[in-house]
Amino acid sequence: MSAAPSRLKQARAAGRSPEARIRARWRPLVFAAIFWALATLLLTLDWRHATPHNRFDEPLPWQLGHEKDGEAGHCAAPLTR
Repeated sequence: MSAAPSRLKQARAAGRSPEARIRARWRPLVFAAIFWALATLLLTLDWRHATPHNRFDEPLPWQLGHEKDGEAGHCAAPLTR
């Protein structure tokens, strides 16, 4: 096998200017860098402006629609014999 490029590669390389080859190589990298920078910025802004949320403050799914009762449950039972 020879190390010479194929005719197709030579024809493609001859049809493009050096600037076009550089743009074609850098365009996906620039797009990816802009995409990830914007995604990171969006997540950072969302995280900074979000209100804190206590997930343990919500009722259990089977308690929806009922009021909280602090005296209910086995944990609230008095310790007597």
